[in-house]
Amino acid sequence: MQKSIFSTLVISVIIIILLLAFPVSVFASETGDLPYEKFEKTYVLDDLKSAGMDIDEYISRHNDDINLISFQEFAYSYYSSNMSDFGLYVYIYNPSGKAILTESKSSITIAVSYDADGKPNDYEKFNLVVCSRSTGEYSNLFYKFRIVDHISNAGSSIKQRVSKTSSERRYDVSEFELDFGNNNIEAYGVGGTFKFSGYAAGYGKDGETDTSTLICDVTDLITIELDVNQTSYIQETNNSSIKHHNQVTTAYFAVPNSILEEYGKLQKIKATWNEYRTTPIIVTDNTDFYNFLLPLLGVDIGAGHTDCSLDYCFGIGRRAGGQYLLFDKAYNMQWQSGQEYDESITKISWLFDSEGSDVFDYTLPSDRISEYLYNYDGNQSDLLSENVGDGRSVYNLVDFDADKDAFDFTEYESDVNGLGQLWDYIFKDNPAILQDVAPIVPISSKEFSGTAESISERLLIGKDDVSAIKNYVANAESNGQTVFLFRFACTDYYSEEVNVYKYDNHWADGVPFNHTFNNMGLMDCAYVAQENVFLKFDIIQLTFNADGVYTVIPVVASPIDIIPSVTPPAEDPISEGLDKAKDFFEALWEKLQELWNKLTAALGPFIENWWKYVLLSLAVLAGFCSIPYIIRFIIWLIKLPFEAIEKSYKKKR
Repeated sequence: MQKSIFSTLVISVIIIILLLAFPVSVFASETGDLPYEKFEKTYVLDDLKSAGMDIDEYISRHNDDINLISFQEFAYSYYSSNMSDFGLYVYIYNPSGKAILTESKSSITIAVSYDADGKPNDYEKFNLVVCSRSTGEYSNLFYKFRIVDHISNAGSSIKQRVSKTSSERRYDVSEFELDFGNNNIEAYGVGGTFKFSGYAAGYGKDGETDTSTLICDVTDLITIELDVNQTSYIQETNNSSIKHHNQVTTAYFAVPNSILEEYGKLQKIKATWNEYRTTPIIVTDNTDFYNFLLPLLGVDIGAGHTDCSLDYCFGIGRRAGGQYLLFDKAYNMQWQSGQEYDESITKISWLFDSEGSDVFDYTLPSDRISEYLYNYDGNQSDLLSENVGDGRSVYNLVDFDADKDAFDFTEYESDVNGLGQLWDYIFKDNPAILQDVAPIVPISSKEFSGTAESISERLLIGKDDVSAIKNYVANAESNGQTVFLFRFACTDYYSEEVNVYKYDNHWADGVPFNHTFNNMGLMDCAYVAQENVFLKFDIIQLTFNADGVYTVIPVVASPIDIIPSVTPPAEDPISEGLDKAKDFFEALWEKLQELWNKLTAALGPFIENWWKYVLLSLAVLAGFCSIPYIIRFIIWLIKLPFEAIEKSYKKKR
């Protein structure tokens, strides 16, 4: 928890000086600019110096922390009809000297509604636009921003909200976020409540045009600083499918126990993010195939075969088709090859090698995917699609309730054949029946008993993240904090083997040869995957519940990009069973061979003529088994003359 990163006394004095120093009427100009247009063009250092700030002295006292110098209300009028110049501006000191992007995603978080007791109960982010920055010897140290107003979910803009009262205008500010480029957006706490009263010169009641009565009172605002991390859990199988899986994406963080003791349990989490689905990601361990695709990244080769010089093709979703190879999708595949497909893939934009590992043992880590996305030279739409799934949105601003927003695992349509479904029915429980999965869950060190696999399945976290989360929880508990899992998305994860082929020959002068292909050395060399990613994920506020008394506390947290790892496709259940049977019999054969070797060593020279003894044993066994038949033959011979006499006697009678 933090209250304020600045001295209330100092900031109040600076704000008052700034506001009194700028009577709005002085910004009228012969150029025809409106007052706010003129004000936005003034140089940031001129503003601060006019307010009486000693720039060098301020730098000497604040040489470490990026902080808000001034939150300024401009041209608020007693008359609603005279509010066209109204605006909000902030002055920020940036001792890092790093340039803040002019076309930026910088923002500031402000309360947009209040409860019956006057406490803020909802916050939103508002964009910041750079009006001016310091240059020369003070390059990038001071910035002047305009706050871009918008209609909030509460139903009104800031301007509309404060226009309802002329006695006092209140702005509760929790944090601001600065965009330094290279996907680096950092949050800085403000924790201040700014209450303005009075009017700048020219905007008061009739007759009050020459003197400014504008003042501002600043008090501390409680905020919570969060260290937000990510993990994702991919269900082993979904329904009977081996291609599609439920993927649960989770953010986790620690909350001070003192907050929970004072304000109650964590009831709601309000967060925002931009969601996309990756286009097909190809992972391979074959160098030749990788080098073939590398120069074609982002290149649309067209549907069907367009370039006869391309050596490789591949198909996805192979299925039986008599004399043909049938695929769901294919890249650079020719029908003349005895191959058919339902859909043509014309462009590949994601490509990774498996860094020397077997491709089907290689999990593509999140940081490699992130680095690829950030450094991609082409259009981001090559990599990310807005087709994020039924019922999901690209832009999200959601306030999750721990008791009302539980979710069920989605049952994606099975694409496994009947034998595969039968295998699942006999040998597996259907994992897609998980229902009422809680979105907000406190966890403790007690949860981490057992194997990584069992912990992963129980908490719905990544198996590879179990150790890190365990340490995070232990560290939080030692610092008097409780860790929460925030499961904010359940989406489809897709992964499947890629069937790669190399053409033996090419067309010449438009006349096809006997066009054949081979897959020698290329089977099991690649897979394809797609998943949802969550960019600029940012937690805005937490709501606590103490026996029905709700308290909203705004959050200070830098946004993060949540990009889950990519894992190889699951093995077909029948193939998996056959492989296990094969492994069993191979192990049994090895044991028998081992036993034979021991027997050979024990018997010594005797074993060299083993075949003679085997034949003798078989002869003895055959003789032994023949004894009953020999006895029966002898008895038959003895009985034969008597039976002949008996038959002769009966005939005479």
